[in-house]
Amino acid sequence: MRQIIIYLSNIIDKISYWLHQIGGLCLLMIAILIMAEVFSRSLLNHSISITWEIGSYLLAASWFLAMGYTLRTDGHIRISLFNQILGEKGSWILDIIATFFGIVITFLIFYALFNYLSVDSFIRGKTSYTPMQTPLYIPQTVMAIGMLVFFLQMVMRFFRLLIKENPDITLQQSQEID
Repeated sequence: MRQIIIYLSNIIDKISYWLHQIGGLCLLMIAILIMAEVFSRSLLNHSISITWEIGSYLLAASWFLAMGYTLRTDGHIRISLFNQILGEKGSWILDIIATFFGIVITFLIFYALFNYLSVDSFIRGKTSYTPMQTPLYIPQTVMAIGMLVFFLQMVMRFFRLLIKENPDITLQQSQEID
């Protein structure tokens, strides 16, 4: 069982790593869009109409695509005061309980993003109200994918805790994933 958990965890780690790389590219694309907008307004006295819409979608994508990797590399905020008070065994139990609730919450958010946003937008043909008329299921599906990977990282964290495997890796260890 331990080998299966580690094997699955490594697969999800690779997916998380590559999605966080794509999230980083989204941030780079936002910077390029904003520079183009500034250049266009300054020199050409013209605004690029898609900048804010595309920038918003890219920002949401960068957040959601990087969540799983951030969890795995211990980047989310945690309250370490309890670790000092409860000791090692108490902290381990609290981490298992918190991770279980995290699994429930991330699943519900994924389910809502996928079913009530992405699928609904696709079926109804919903588009943005901007002149670009972006099909909304596209950015919503990217968010749902990011949440799914975050959920899977939560599940793997839970199992890693149960087998007393370290649930977090360092940034240096994450570079060895790809």
